[in-house]
Amino acid sequence: MALNILPYRGIWPAIDAGVFLAPNAYVIGDVEIGPETNIWFGCVVRGDMNVIRIGRRVNVQDATVIHVDSRKYGTFIGDDVTIGHSAIIHACTLEDRSFIGMQACIMDGAVVESGAMVAAGGLITPGKVVKAGQLWAGKPARFVRDCGDQERDMIAHVPPEYWKMAQRYLEAGIGRVDGYRPPANRVAIGAAAPGKKAAAAPGKKAAAAPGAKGGGSPGSKRRRRSNRQRGEDGSEAMSRAKAKARKKKQSAAPPIRVLLAKVGLDGHDRGVKVVARCLRDAGMDVVYSGLHRTPAEVVEAAVQEDVDVLGVSLLSGAHMTIIPEILRLLAKQKADDIAVVAGGVIPDDDVRELKKRGVAEVLLQDSTPDAIVATLRRVVAARGPRA
Repeated sequence: MALNILPYRGIWPAIDAGVFLAPNAYVIGDVEIGPETNIWFGCVVRGDMNVIRIGRRVNVQDATVIHVDSRKYGTFIGDDVTIGHSAIIHACTLEDRSFIGMQACIMDGAVVESGAMVAAGGLITPGKVVKAGQLWAGKPARFVRDCGDQERDMIAHVPPEYWKMAQRYLEAGIGRVDGYRPPANRVAIGAAAPGKKAAAAPGKKAAAAPGAKGGGSPGSKRRRRSNRQRGEDGSEAMSRAKAKARKKKQSAAPPIRVLLAKVGLDGHDRGVKVVARCLRDAGMDVVYSGLHRTPAEVVEAAVQEDVDVLGVSLLSGAHMTIIPEILRLLAKQKADDIAVVAGGVIPDDDVRELKKRGVAEVLLQDSTPDAIVATLRRVVAARGPRA
């Protein structure tokens, strides 16, 4: 049994005998890989929390990571797809003949349609759709133009060229998987590609989702029995029902979308990354622009991402120049319904002036994570639904 093909919770990968798998590339869990696909040195294909399906003649270049989301999305890759060196493919869909450049990152729920290309280093944020035949670039990535002859030629010739090279390795006895056989009792998790009904393993009923009627762990069933045995009175039951209804209503609301930006020469971003993690943990969708952005780049990204809040982190002392320019550009784009929240080391007099000019809130350097989360929720609630 190959040491780089591993099970997860009893589920083994299903790999066609005609695949090239580099000796230090790992395939784990509920993964299916079609013929003539080549997975190069240092790659990780990890189908542990959900499923990964990879088609025919897919070229996965060195140091790429392919993973999934436990709650909602598997990863589905069509035929004749190219994935460049050190890319991150996370819980998304890559359709036939799509092309992902080196060090690009495709995030949860995103779709790259057939014949589309994401340029090297591009960041496709959650839920975005790169339409067929389009070229996207940047962080976050946005539409640049339709693919030209050069891009179409790359999409066509890279997979067969890499397969020819993989065949030379296979002839030398490197990367062969034709001796791999998963155990006969391999069981699929049951997730299917978007738009297709998930199937249970043969002879088995599909497991109920956690919290669904008849589902849940034995521990949860014991807790339900224990609650009934305690004999809750009517007022307690009513309170629990109201709390449950409130929670359901909150969970049904779309998440707050936030763009966090570092503008100008300020090169310190550890704090803003901590803030991004706190906001994500609170259930918000967060995009981070990276360092040294211009006001125009930040505003363009905020409009493209259709965010509710633009958070600008500044430690350089240039807040009275940069933030008014951002407000001006938002108004020019007719996007001044995006709430701007400033953060950093800002004197009290400047705080008052920024609020007069239209900044929704200013969070100083001693703001706690809970206070930041509460402030953004309050700002969005006070603004109301965007037009």
